[in-house]
Amino acid sequence: MTDVKRILGTPVRIVDAPTRDVAWQAGERNYYFDKDKAVIKVVEGYYQKPGMQSEHLSGVLSISIQGKGLVDRSVKTGLGLSLGDSVQTIKTLYGQAPQVGQHIQIHWANGSILDVDLDSQGRVTEIDLSLNPE
Repeated sequence: MTDVKRILGTPVRIVDAPTRDVAWQAGERNYYFDKDKAVIKVVEGYYQKPGMQSEHLSGVLSISIQGKGLVDRSVKTGLGLSLGDSVQTIKTLYGQAPQVGQHIQIHWANGSILDVDLDSQGRVTEIDLSLNPE
């Protein structure tokens, strides 16, 4: 999260989503950042078992960006996908990926998943990268 905050600045909102089925404090912490006409959400896990001096953080579990219209295209995936890009750009960057309706999902062997939502014109409106924490 230190690197994320260095790049994106201070989050505009932080929301904890506690896990209710464990005997200690645990859950996911959602950090929200505003960037132009887009919202970036970064999720990390946290827990503090009884007897622990401080909370343990998992590191980043997922990163998503959502927006419509003219948005700052400087926020990109590692291969260069950004909001507003076309289905053809996705295919060029990531190869053939199954499209179901207005949704494309790409899986990697390490368990990470890239979800891409499209508008009715086939333009990217949301990108969500879920990282495999292992």
